[in-house]
Amino acid sequence: MQHGMNRELGQGLREYSDLLKKIGVQGYGSIFDELATGFENATSDEECHRLAARGLTYFGGKRGLTARFSLEEGTEHPEVAQIVYALTRLNHELLKRHL
Repeated sequence: MQHGMNRELGQGLREYSDLLKKIGVQGYGSIFDELATGFENATSDEECHRLAARGLTYFGGKRGLTARFSLEEGTEHPEVAQIVYALTRLNHELLKRHL
């Protein structure tokens, strides 16, 4: 297990959580805060796998974060939506690497 990578992932998830809160996405901020804390405190690879699998559930499907932000490109601020979508995809990929 690589503690440095886990701390970095935790920090990235916490920053993503802050972004979701700032743009008014309800309910996800605390979820990603919990995942961040989990990665920062993980003591085994199995724990990291479990956290990653849990985190990935919030990105998939028609109501997941990836679909939500890919659909918001036609919003009033398309450049902001594109940045949020890119960060969503990045966090999704980082979690997949922990499976």
